[in-house]
This record gives sequence, C-alpha cells and structure tokens, in this order.
Amino acid sequence: KVPIVKLTTERETSRIETMLPEIGTERELGAYVGYGYVFHLFRGDTLKVLPILTWDSKGIGGGGMARYMSRTNRTEVFYSTLKNNFVGLGVQDLNFISPDTTLQYGSHSYMDNGFFGRQRPKYLIEVVDDRKIAEAYNFRFNLRSSAGFAEDYENFSTARFQVQGTLKNSKPLLGYKDYINLGISSNFALSAYGSGDTYGVARIGPTLSSSLGPLNLWTAYYQGGIYGETPFLFDQYLYGKSNVKFTGNIRLTRYLTLGYLTSLNLTRDNWKNQLITENQFFAWVGPEELKFKLGYDVERKRTVFGLDMLVGSEKSAFE
Repeated sequence: KVPIVKLTTERETSRIETMLPEIGTERELGAYVGYGYVFHLFRGDTLKVLPILTWDSKGIGGGGMARYMSRTNRTEVFYSTLKNNFVGLGVQDLNFISPDTTLQYGSHSYMDNGFFGRQRPKYLIEVVDDRKIAEAYNFRFNLRSSAGFAEDYENFSTARFQVQGTLKNSKPLLGYKDYINLGISSNFALSAYGSGDTYGVARIGPTLSSSLGPLNLWTAYYQGGIYGETPFLFDQYLYGKSNVKFTGNIRLTRYLTLGYLTSLNLTRDNWKNQLITENQFFAWVGPEELKFKLGYDVERKRTVFGLDMLVGSEKSAFE
C-alpha cells in the first residue's frame, strides 16, 4: 500500500506539487533530504518549505529549501551550512511578450543553454526566446535567442547576447518502420559579450534511431567548427569539432528499464581535453502506474531522482 499523497495541480499547466519528501544532489550544495509542508496561496499558487539535511565526503550540514510554483513561475532556493551557499534556479513565463519567451535566473545551478547542454555559471539572469521559425520540405528550423548578464567563478561578469539555430528533419529521411531511421541535424550559435568578445559554433551531421522490441537507440555524429573566444569558462562549447552522441534504453522486465547517455569528443579539443563529455546512467523501477526514476550524471556529479504516477487510468490502481 502507498500512503495518502496529496497532489496539487494547475489545470492549464503540467505542474504538480506534492507532500512527498525531497531528495537529491547539487554540486554546490551536497546530497540532501528533507520533509516539509505545502502552503496553498492565491490563484492556486503553492509554496513548499522544508528543512534539509545535507552531506558529502567532507561532513554533514543543515539548511532549508523553498519552492514556489504558479501558472507562470517556478523558483527553487536551497541553503546549506555545509558549503555556505545559496543555490537557486527559476523560470518566469513572459507571456506579455510572447508565449515562447521566458526569464531564466539562477545561482550555482546547472542551467539550460540549448545545444551547448546544461552549464553552471556562478550567477545568471537572461531573457530567452525559443520558437519554431519555419517548417518546409520535411525540415524544421528553430531559433533560440537570449540576452542577459552572467558571472563566472573567477568573479568576472558581463552581458551576454546569443543566437542559436537548429535545423533538422521533421520525419525520417530514410528508414524502415521503427527498425531503422536516418536523419540529419545541424546547429549554429553566435554569442557577443559586453567585454567585446565574440564566439561562434557550427555543426552538422547524420542521426540514426532504432526501435527493436524492448531496445531503443539513438545516435548522431556532428562535424563542426569553432570561432573566437568566450570570456566565460562555463560558456565554452564542450563537445568539440568532432562529436558522437549516443543514448539508449532497454526494457528488461515490466518492472525495470535501464538507460544510458554519452557524448564523445573524438578530437579532444575542448577546454578539458577530454574524450567523454557526457556520461549518464538511468533506471526506471516499478510497475506501470508507479515508476521511480533514478540516475547519475557523472560529468556534473549530480544524482537524479524522479517519480511518475499514472492516475485515473483504467490500467492504474490509483484512482
């Protein structure tokens, strides 16, 4: 039996708040666990507040966590005595500008930066517009534009303006059922900084996907070029001029699925001179209506936890 779980939902969004305990890992916080209370505010907004226990190889600390969620905002803030850091991450929808525009802000957190992956500045606040520009001849073109202010861990700060474009096929270019499908994907990025620096990246390559019973695979090879320099270490393109990406999962039983994701810089020309630039392991455990998601991101030293519940379906025991 599962104890009573209260779900607070907003009809027009997919955001759900629960009374479940919080558990996870943040690089600038440590591992944490805590249990608290959900306050119900005006217009269906929620504020979850809880004390947390944090720990790593150097010791144990205490702190707190708060998460505010509304129809247009999600903000999380953590504090721990272990590293004496405030870790925060938030997104505010800017619907008065466009439904594709948001304000992204955070401190000591891994934040989304398009095809560059999740990057960790010391502080960042930026307006992001991410939208589909055109779709024709079985290709779709998306444009991600951003403007904001960032600071890195060397205490250097300046403005950043960036444009990223993605062109890829909407349907497979060549394939046979779900067994094998070929496509093509291309990205470019151009950044300008308040320091006067400019930085550009462009890449293109084939993609291959396959679904063979319980096995699902996706891989891509990108060949590209890099121009100029960025004044931020966190902002550098990590995957290099010659890049292979792979992700896959296999359903072993009804109760267990395993997954893996990796990215290889074949030329080792990134700032770390590393071959492996992404290395993540995943597992989905449990029956169909209750899946626990567990994972570990080796490069960012982050543990990932999640919970999927199928509620109200004829196939589900949850009414």
